[in-house]
Amino acid sequence: MTSPNVDDGANPLVAPWWRGLRSWLRRLWLAVRRLLAGPPQSIRQSATESVSQRRRLSQPIIVPARGFVFTFEIRVLLNWRAEKLSEELLGAWSLQFSDLARRDVERQCAEMARHFNPEQAGELEYRLNRELSRSYRTYERRGVVLHCRPEVRIRLDPEVREQLRAIHLQRIQEESEHELLLRRAQRIDQLTHRWIAVLDRLRRSPLAHAAAHLTDEHLASVIGQYVIAEEKAKVDLLATRLDEILRRSGRVGQPLEAHEADEVVRLLNDVLADVPDLLSTTYRPTSNDAKAQ
Repeated sequence: MTSPNVDDGANPLVAPWWRGLRSWLRRLWLAVRRLLAGPPQSIRQSATESVSQRRRLSQPIIVPARGFVFTFEIRVLLNWRAEKLSEELLGAWSLQFSDLARRDVERQCAEMARHFNPEQAGELEYRLNRELSRSYRTYERRGVVLHCRPEVRIRLDPEVREQLRAIHLQRIQEESEHELLLRRAQRIDQLTHRWIAVLDRLRRSPLAHAAAHLTDEHLASVIGQYVIAEEKAKVDLLATRLDEILRRSGRVGQPLEAHEADEVVRLLNDVLADVPDLLSTTYRPTSNDAKAQ
């Protein structure tokens, strides 16, 4: 007589019993492992860490500005935070408390906005956000505690915005025109100084007029009309005055008296101060030179 085989496929009577026992032992072992390991990581984090959400109110808050003629449009963003809540529960409870948070923010906005002019939206936004960020607001119901810190963005009244837009456009245009005129004046000044340097070099050369004709007709015309004509006029004036002095003295070709020589020297120095290139800059006539003439 042979002994029974406990193999699953050898004995059909024993195989179902053994398979059931093995499956039950496996489920028991997995349950013990889960019990020893503790709750999942996500559950442990949600129980110990805080969660936060940001929700924007669907409708803006409208409050009057100083004077109660124009208004400010205020968009509100609510930052919610809670402890030991899941993301889904925080979202659901933040919707429950959103009306209370809106009323609190609206009351503070209306109280502060009445002290600001209709065009001072930026200043009001800065002051409001500074006050709202000082601490979290706390809302509690059925043992659930949520903390809220609002943020605001403020827009001008449409009529005020249009008026300020026209003013700013005019200011931008005036500043642009002013900047353009300044740059044009700077360019003219630079070009003027460059041409002065060029003409100053050309006036010292007797060949400047001829060289200018080879370079640019307009430059040659300017040199001939202004530079050469002016130099010639001053030389003619110098000759005329010298001739008058000599004729008054009655001694043409003879040595001059001291006072006559001094007058000639003053005349020459005055002319040479305006036309330094007629004679060398290192030479200035003296009364002895004049007497020698």
